[in-house]
Amino acid sequence: MAFNQDKPAASGPLTSAEIRNNFQHLKAAIAKEHNWSDTDANAVTHKHVGGKQLFTASGTFTVPAEVSQVWVSLAGGGGGGGGGGGDGDYFNVGTGGGGAAAKVAEHITGLTPGQQIGVTVGAGGSAGTSGGASSFGSYVSCAGGAAGTMLNGNGTGGTGGGCIWGSGGSGGVFNRSGLSGSGYGGGGGGGGSSSYTNTNGGAGSPGFVLVEW
Repeated sequence: MAFNQDKPAASGPLTSAEIRNNFQHLKAAIAKEHNWSDTDANAVTHKHVGGKQLFTASGTFTVPAEVSQVWVSLAGGGGGGGGGGGDGDYFNVGTGGGGAAAKVAEHITGLTPGQQIGVTVGAGGSAGTSGGASSFGSYVSCAGGAAGTMLNGNGTGGTGGGCIWGSGGSGGVFNRSGLSGSGYGGGGGGGGSSSYTNTNGGAGSPGFVLVEW
């Protein structure tokens, strides 16, 4: 269908050719109204591609065609909870692992279609270890949660820290291990105190990276 510069296609169901014709008509009208060049009009009436890619494991993001900017949300891995225990004369209780750092919709510009960007997804920390950091190339990163520790005391282990994307695991009661974090970036709960038996802290939940365009 040839472009009719004077009039867009009639109302009602449109064919793909008629949609393109209407788009061209709109672009021409904008350019005429503002005395813009074709380049200016193309920048304003560009096609919005739209899409997203969720990474739950490290990998590579390839910038799609016609895309020069993205929005990235991410979280590091949650820290593992500290263990509990004791030797009969004293009791130890575990503190909860820390929640990971997290960010929402960080705006990244200046990308080139076909550009490859390394994506790192932080692992959740095992009992008593810190969570790993997550990152989108060198553009943005989030640290993992801190590891829980063991403290002298009697009682329930500490609850793991949370973040906007995940919740901390509950601490273990006497003689019980802490629970794992949930969602993305939640810290593990600390192990409960015990007279002779060692209790483990819960694992932190892993991080993620979400890319939208």
